[in-house]
Amino acid sequence: MKNRKKLYTAIFFFYALLVFAVSSYPSLEIPFRLPSRFLQPDKLAHFIEYFIFAALYYLFRRQFQIRQKDILIELFLWAMIIPIFDEMHQLFIPGRSFEWYDVIADMLGFFTFIILNIIIYKTRRKDGNH
Repeated sequence: MKNRKKLYTAIFFFYALLVFAVSSYPSLEIPFRLPSRFLQPDKLAHFIEYFIFAALYYLFRRQFQIRQKDILIELFLWAMIIPIFDEMHQLFIPGRSFEWYDVIADMLGFFTFIILNIIIYKTRRKDGNH
């Protein structure tokens, strides 16, 4: 159990540092663009990046016997804060800028994980598996 805590803690913090490092890299460019401003490949990357972030955070916090409901509340609060600060810090990176569509994609990643987690929990509970 103790090794599992260390493993989930290490994975989560490594991933969080990786997200910060990638978002701090000057002028990352996607090689192609689509007609819609929101439906761009980088928006999908933002969505996936923060869905994974939420999942790893959930696994990390569950190791400390924290209730699911409390973790989901934490994730909701982080979803309101982290994407905005991530985009704001890019204002100081050459070739990067603040994009509201990136913030929305990040938040959708968080919220999708939260909603799926609630659906799975309620389904398990209904089936008597919890």
